[in-house]
Amino acid sequence: MANSEKNGNNTFEGILATKLSHYKTIIGFVLFVAMGVGNYMITDYKVKEHDKKIEHLEEQLKSRGNDALIMKQLDDIQKTNSELSSKIEKTNERVDKVLEILLRK
Repeated sequence: MANSEKNGNNTFEGILATKLSHYKTIIGFVLFVAMGVGNYMITDYKVKEHDKKIEHLEEQLKSRGNDALIMKQLDDIQKTNSELSSKIEKTNERVDKVLEILLRK
């Protein structure tokens, strides 16, 4: 309502436009939070999954299983971790862009 009062435009259309602008900002913020929470949950799940794989590989190392197989599995985990890192960076860039847009309003 502050915009309509500044302009001296207390018409129904002015008030409605201001309220819609506020709702749009709130919806954008809710989507931003949902995107961040979803990204965190997916990443947390994958990290826990990798921790389990690493624990399993450590147990195999203690029993001195097939070293070549263990090395391949560790390389696969490291590759997946780097992919996750790049996805997280891209998501963070998208979140930053959304924040910039929200803060401009």
